[in-house]
Amino acid sequence: IVALLAIVRYEGLLMIIPISIVFFIRFRKQKKDLIKYIICISIVILILFPMAYLRNETIGQDGFISHISHGPKYYQSEIQDNSSALADFIYLGSINLVKYLGWIQIPSFIIFVPLGIILIFKNIDYKKITIILSILIMLIPAFYGYSREIQDTKYLYVLYPIFCVLACFTFKIFLERFRRKNLIFYMIIGGIILSSIIFVEWKSIDNEHYAETFEIFTEIGQKEMKVNTELWTYGGELTYFSWASLGNVDEFPILHKEMPTPKITWTPRDKRGGVPEWNEQTKQWDVNIDELDIKIKESAEYYNPQINNLKDYFHVLEKQQITHLLLDENNNSPLIN
Repeated sequence: IVALLAIVRYEGLLMIIPISIVFFIRFRKQKKDLIKYIICISIVILILFPMAYLRNETIGQDGFISHISHGPKYYQSEIQDNSSALADFIYLGSINLVKYLGWIQIPSFIIFVPLGIILIFKNIDYKKITIILSILIMLIPAFYGYSREIQDTKYLYVLYPIFCVLACFTFKIFLERFRRKNLIFYMIIGGIILSSIIFVEWKSIDNEHYAETFEIFTEIGQKEMKVNTELWTYGGELTYFSWASLGNVDEFPILHKEMPTPKITWTPRDKRGGVPEWNEQTKQWDVNIDELDIKIKESAEYYNPQINNLKDYFHVLEKQQITHLLLDENNNSPLIN
C-alpha cells in the first residue's frame, strides 16, 4: 500500500517511517518477524524501482528521493544566503500550517476532528500510536510547502482518511451518550451532507470566467508578446496559454518535449526549482543554470512587495519588456483594481 501511495504522491513514501516504528515497537521481542519486515520492504522496492527508473529516463529524476531531498537542499541554500531565513521558515510554516489545517476541517470535520484528537490520547495503544505518528509524518511535506509561502491545501489532502478515523472517535461518544442512536446517526450524516452541498456550491468555480478566458487566450495566443500576471483572478488563468497552443497539434496525446512553445511569456512567481528542458544530445531533461538565475532575479524584481504605486509598477513592466497588459474586472493586485 505504501508503494502505491508513493507512486501517486511521493509523500506516501514517508509512511514507511511510522509503520516501521510501530512494527518494531510491537514486535521488538519477536526476532522472527524481522524477516517479514525485510520481505515487505523488498516488495516496496520492487514496486517502486521500475517506476523510478522510468521517470529518471523520461524527466531526469526519480520523483521519490529527488523530491524528498530537494527540501533540505532548498533550506540549506536559503540559510546560506540569509541568516534569518530559518526563523522565517519556521514562522511561516507554523502559521500557514495551522491556518490551512483549520480550513480543510470546513465543513465536515470542524466539530468532529478536534474532539477526536482529544479522545485519541485516552488509553493509548499501538493502533493509536500509528495514527498519531502518521499525522506527524504527513505534516512534514505540508510544513515545507507552507514555509515557502505556497498557498495550497493540497498538501493536507493525504490526511483526510485519518481525519475520518478521528471523527469516528467523536461519533462513538455521541452514540454512547444518547439513547436514540439511530436519530443521532441520521442527524450527523444529514448535517454532513447538507453542509457539504452548501460549501461546494459556495466555493464552486466560475466556469463562465474560465470559458471566456480560454476563448480570449486562443485568439491572442498566436501573437508573440510578454504579459503581466495580475489577471490571476481565480488562479491558473495564465496556464491556459499552454493549452491554447495545443489547438494546432495534429495528433494528441503527444510527449511533453513535443509540445509547441507558447509564444506568450510572463514573469513566473517562483523558479527556484528550475524548468527542465529536453536535451536532444543527452536525451535527458536539463536545467539551464544561467537562465534559471535570470528568471529568479526577474521574479524577485517583479514581485517586490515594496512596489506600492503605479509609477514603480510601470517602471518594472518597462524594464522587463512587458508589451501587453491583461486585466479583468477583478485582479490580484490592489494597484490596478
